[in-house]
Amino acid sequence: MLKKKPLIFRYLAQKKVFYLLLIILVLVFYAFFKETRRNYEVRQELGDVESELKSLQSRHGELLDLVDYFKSESYIELEARDKLGLMKEGEKVAVITDLEATSTIDSLWGSQQENTNEELSNVHKWWQYFFAVKN
Repeated sequence: MLKKKPLIFRYLAQKKVFYLLLIILVLVFYAFFKETRRNYEVRQELGDVESELKSLQSRHGELLDLVDYFKSESYIELEARDKLGLMKEGEKVAVITDLEATSTIDSLWGSQQENTNEELSNVHKWWQYFFAVKN
């Protein structure tokens, strides 16, 4: 004949199973919430990377347009005129000078040259050079 376990052993066995299941349930929920948070962070990072990709693609398009412009005949002609001083056949160049501006510059240089005999500190010399101040 089978002996029945005392009631206390059955009660403790049920309590142990309950606590064991409770611990397992807590661990499952912890893992679930941890993965949910990780999934959220990955989605945010993916959104940031996608927006950066769009901005880089637009910048790439702008740079391609700029390269096409630099390869164009109009840009090459403009640079040849500005930097090399070239001109087309039959074209004449007119240089217009502003007499008032040149006289102002000459007077500034003249006033600075007068003060070269004096012993001035380097700071004062630079100040006079940029701001044309007389001491």
